[in-house]
Amino acid sequence: MNSIDHIAIVVDDPKKAAEWYCLEYGAKPVYSDSTWAIVQFNNIKLAFVIETQHPPHIAFEDKEL
Repeated sequence: MNSIDHIAIVVDDPKKAAEWYCLEYGAKPVYSDSTWAIVQFNNIKLAFVIETQHPPHIAFEDKEL
């Protein structure tokens, strides 16, 4: 069975976006560098990407693999 692992959205500054979501919504930081960052909510992760390095996307986790 597949489930959504994360949703990636394009932002100007991934680190700042991740920090804001952690501060405003209580998300937990998972990873951050200059081209992308990811935060964890209770049921999903949200990734912040820059347009020139990573596309906006939805990523699925295949639990059968």
